[in-house]
Amino acid sequence: MENNSKKIIPKNVKAAEKLIKRYRSITLSEIKENVAINAEGVFNARGTAYTLTKFGHATKCTLCAAVSCCCSKCIYGDNDDFYNDCTCGENGKTYNDIDNAKTPLKLRNAFRKRADHIEKKLSKILIIK
Repeated sequence: MENNSKKIIPKNVKAAEKLIKRYRSITLSEIKENVAINAEGVFNARGTAYTLTKFGHATKCTLCAAVSCCCSKCIYGDNDDFYNDCTCGENGKTYNDIDNAKTPLKLRNAFRKRADHIEKKLSKILIIK
């Protein structure tokens, strides 16, 4: 049986390319200057990442905003269930690494891994084009 389904090219490729550059440009000192601390006085990676990149908030996220929160039009839109493909499966590891970073250095490294992951996804997507 022949599969005639065609992969839809995501609508946020340009936003993804910009986000890769942003993730890679974030320095340790920039993280320390924008550090978020939670109520217990502990480093808050998600809060810091949000301040720097709008990470973790669907209506503010660079990639979500570029597709009006329509996951099926996103570079992470790997399935049809329309639910947070960016935080699950193969995408979940780098998302969680940012979300759960315990130190500014681990957060910087997590941003870079996420950039590498996005770049890898883009290379697969753009070959299909």
